Amino acid sequence: MADSLWIDALCINQDDRNEKTHQVAMMGRIYQEAEEVLIWLGEPGIIPFAGHEHAVAGASKTGINIADGIECLQLLASGKHFHDLPCFGRCRSQTCPSSRGVVSTSWRNTLQALRAISNAKWFERTWTIQKLVLARKPSVLIGGHLIAWDVLEQAWIEWARHLKSCCGECDFTLAESDIECLHRFSTRMIDLFNAKRRLERGQTLLLPLLNFKSRDATDKRDKIYGLLSLQSGSAIVNIRPNYNLALEDVFVKFAKELVYSQGWLVPLHLDLARDLVLPSWVPDWTHRSTEPADFTFARFTGSSTYRASDGFQGCYSFSSNHTLKVTGIEIDRIVRLSIPYQFKERPAEQLQLVAHWRDFLDLQNLAHNKYVGGGTREQAFFSTMFANRFHDAGKCRPLLSDDIQNWQEHLVKTSERLREEGPRATLKLNPTMNSHIKATPGRRLFVSSKGYIGVCPEDAQENDELFVLYYCHAPIVLRPVGEKSRLRKNRYTALGHAYFHGLMEGEAVQMNLPRRQVLIV
Repeated sequence: MADSLWIDALCINQDDRNEKTHQVAMMGRIYQEAEEVLIWLGEPGIIPFAGHEHAVAGASKTGINIADGIECLQLLASGKHFHDLPCFGRCRSQTCPSSRGVVSTSWRNTLQALRAISNAKWFERTWTIQKLVLARKPSVLIGGHLIAWDVLEQAWIEWARHLKSCCGECDFTLAESDIECLHRFSTRMIDLFNAKRRLERGQTLLLPLLNFKSRDATDKRDKIYGLLSLQSGSAIVNIRPNYNLALEDVFVKFAKELVYSQGWLVPLHLDLARDLVLPSWVPDWTHRSTEPADFTFARFTGSSTYRASDGFQGCYSFSSNHTLKVTGIEIDRIVRLSIPYQFKERPAEQLQLVAHWRDFLDLQNLAHNKYVGGGTREQAFFSTMFANRFHDAGKCRPLLSDDIQNWQEHLVKTSERLREEGPRATLKLNPTMNSHIKATPGRRLFVSSKGYIGVCPEDAQENDELFVLYYCHAPIVLRPVGEKSRLRKNRYTALGHAYFHGLMEGEAVQMNLPRRQVLIV
């Protein structure tokens, strides 16, 4: 143990805005240069939860022993199969590689300990991310137990590997709450694991912001400032801590600097739902989304690969009252909208949502009809179900016909398993289904006045307009502000980007439609 300890909560005067401004700018270097970083999850025997405290000491009334949880993580890290861990019951899968099943009376304690660890408040805070990601030697201190972060990380790697291969269909007779616990642990680890790797390769500030948007901060300005040390490479967002600025001013300044540093209108491709009073083109980083962060990240990554404005010559500017002025082409308007596609984990519910969207387009009768953008209506539907992008292992590429065929086969097999085993059937993870559910949650299927189909933000309404804007990779959904009088003409609020099947590769720019200046307020 080092002779000196630096504890940010004590070593920075939290009530002095000027001192915070100076010290926060140095925190990245402090954690990078520390000999060791200790991650403290709570007082001995107590793991603080978000909203309450939960006793975890071996002598507590709950009987939860942290040592059981640590043992399970160490076994996972060593490469053990799921069924070889003391927390799992006997496996009944026909394809399980295990020659035996392990039944242990300690499995309940183990899972409760893992739940206590993964639900700790530490995982809910924005500032904790850079402390771990930048540290040379991070360790976790849980009561009287110390475990190296490398062991936790390796446990997640092995968990993911087994889940995708040999143990993907194993039936452990676990309760839903137990499965949720293990999934939560995996999610916690993958976010931090990826953050470390991306920093090593070079990343913009936007990536950790998207991945950790659900993290909380006492001072909401730290939703930005707490991640500044996690950007690397050439596209650095030029913003420094300033606790004398109002929260809204910090978010507006960041949105502008994001455009300047990235070279395109990035904010319009992000989630624009808001709780704060902000210009509609400025993301509200305090707004909590219900969808998993990796879905939001995947959808943004996909949107940045489109070329809807290819060949479009125009300009953009910001006014003194934070209005965004940009050249645009109005290409269509929304005339019909489906119900929102909400993320569902159970296969039966996933199939039900797909069936509803098929019915919305009446594919039972119109599947082979010609689609206005080329091909058939059914082909357009299947591409739209993925927003024409396939996501796997953090990478994004255009959708292939083989991907659609694989997905269709998966839907058939899923239906058969559901008929045989009921709504709780155990199913192996499918990469094409994973891509589909990343493209569609929180979105609506729409039909435009010209017969195009696509997916758009959940808050979209009928008669909202679809634009291709200069400096935007994807079409943007805009809503007129008030009556289109002479004084208010061309004033809009932004709702976010859309996938517009048949108009994502510069086709609208070639249609010679009228161009005009659009004011986004």
